[in-house]
Amino acid sequence: FDGTVEENITVGRPHLTAHDALDVLQRVGLGRWVEEQPLGLRTQLRNGGRGLPTNVVSRLLMAQAIVGAPRLLIIDEIGYLPIDRQGANLFFQLIS
Repeated sequence: FDGTVEENITVGRPHLTAHDALDVLQRVGLGRWVEEQPLGLRTQLRNGGRGLPTNVVSRLLMAQAIVGAPRLLIIDEIGYLPIDRQGANLFFQLIS
């Protein structure tokens, strides 16, 4: 989580672009949040998402999981994610 928003979304996926990152952020409901940040996708994030609202952290995690449309997604212990019912419903909509 230490790095920019874009780096956090595209980590380990060198073929993904800033456009891909912004697209997935919009799909998880963070498009407006990114636009409101002075540096946009270049906004620096701190390790563990410190200083961010819980709903932003959970949606960033969703974006990391679904960016690039993985063929296989293993979800382990979703009950431990900082996610509310609306976020969980959105996540399951996005992966189905």
